[in-house]
Amino acid sequence: MTTVIYPPPTYGHLTNNHTALKTSIIILAICGLIFTACSSPTNNPHASVEVTGVTLDQSSLFLTVGDIVNLNAAVKPDNATNKNVSWSSSNTSIATVNNGKVTAVAAGTANITVTTVNGGKTADCAVTVQAGTPVTGVILDKTSLNLTVGDTEVLTVTIAPANATNKNVTWSSSNTGIATVNNGTVTAVAAGSATITVTTVNGGKTATCAVTVQAADLNAIAVTGVTLNQNSHTLAVGGMEILTPTIQPSNATNKNVSWSSSNTGVATVNNGTVTAIAVGTATITVTTVDGGKTATCAITVQAADPNAIAVTGVTLNKNSLILAVGDTATLTETVTPANASNKIVSWSSSDTGVAAVDNGTVTAVAEGEATITVLTEDGGKTATCAVTVQQTIQQAESFTITFTQISDAAPPITGPTIHHSSANGQTTATITTANPGQYADINWYITGTAISANGNSITLDSNNNAYNRTGEHFLTVEVTKDGKLYNKTVTFTVAP
Repeated sequence: MTTVIYPPPTYGHLTNNHTALKTSIIILAICGLIFTACSSPTNNPHASVEVTGVTLDQSSLFLTVGDIVNLNAAVKPDNATNKNVSWSSSNTSIATVNNGKVTAVAAGTANITVTTVNGGKTADCAVTVQAGTPVTGVILDKTSLNLTVGDTEVLTVTIAPANATNKNVTWSSSNTGIATVNNGTVTAVAAGSATITVTTVNGGKTATCAVTVQAADLNAIAVTGVTLNQNSHTLAVGGMEILTPTIQPSNATNKNVSWSSSNTGVATVNNGTVTAIAVGTATITVTTVDGGKTATCAITVQAADPNAIAVTGVTLNKNSLILAVGDTATLTETVTPANASNKIVSWSSSDTGVAAVDNGTVTAVAEGEATITVLTEDGGKTATCAVTVQQTIQQAESFTITFTQISDAAPPITGPTIHHSSANGQTTATITTANPGQYADINWYITGTAISANGNSITLDSNNNAYNRTGEHFLTVEVTKDGKLYNKTVTFTVAP
């Protein structure tokens, strides 16, 4: 028997093929895992995310016929693929809905339903509509505003009719990058233009204000604060009071302010003048246009006294004044009738930068013109005085003051000296001018004290104490000519 010896088997080639096979299997397994992961809805950005629910921002509404309210729907989850919804009303004769906007049609109840397109998820809002007086219109106190960046201004709304059941409104800006609005307060954000719109909740009536904003003046002196002359006041129904703001600092560039009332049914305010409407309380707020600084006055309105004697009018002792910067003058009011129950008055100036007023005392601040107004608290009666302020009073060289003895009881005048050996002695001082009659509003003063006069002459006697004060005195006459104030002063001596 022949034995055949075979060479030992070679496994190198088989081992290499086996390794390659294992590698391929591993690669296929990894790809499978990746495919599975990519196919998962939670990891595939292109996969559809199903809606799981929807909610409304209000579950119930109580409206008046004509009201318009927006409902807002929130679809869950936030990353749902299809967030589209549809709206419906259970009773369109009571309340209709259009893309979330609910309109109250008639008294009654209805359910507003929002339904998601994906998944048919729903949420409801129960609407109750009551009858009432509908709004017919709305207006703003300003139709245009010119502001500087950073300025604020309050817009005031008036709803018609005054007895409308629902006077609520909403505000919007066409460009919040230029001007924003919050409950009527407009804030200038950047240079440009925007339209502020107020919309009544009832009836959807609108009014607009065009706002133009300019860049801020880098050299402007900013407002740092504001105060009011009163922080509280009590009025009877129908009463009126003037509130006066003081801006800090006094040299601020923009001193403009706006006014508002927390309850116009109790008290209204117009440019600082408060009017009591009905018994109750209200807060009057003044807001500076520059910087939005505020000050408030608490107003309490009481019932009017039915037995009170009403004010019928008020007058001032002067209807015009010409002053030099720094001068003061006193205005005196006369309230009629003399036995009126409430003679309280308040004062205001149309331009406190020109002339300020405090309880009737007018102070000339700077050149210009201003109107001083006195207002009766009872009845709101007014009287005015036109004030012209000049830098300096012009010296009159076209007239002289001469002294003339008119009573034998007085010794002769020796130079500028008046002797008063007799209590009945009299001396006159008279204006002489080349053009008589051209001077108006002639006023006489002895050492700064006003004395009564009769036209262009003044009698110096014991009645005005000219004969009762020995020593040197100054006699001054002030006259007005062509809208300008002139004066002339001479010195006289009263001797024993």
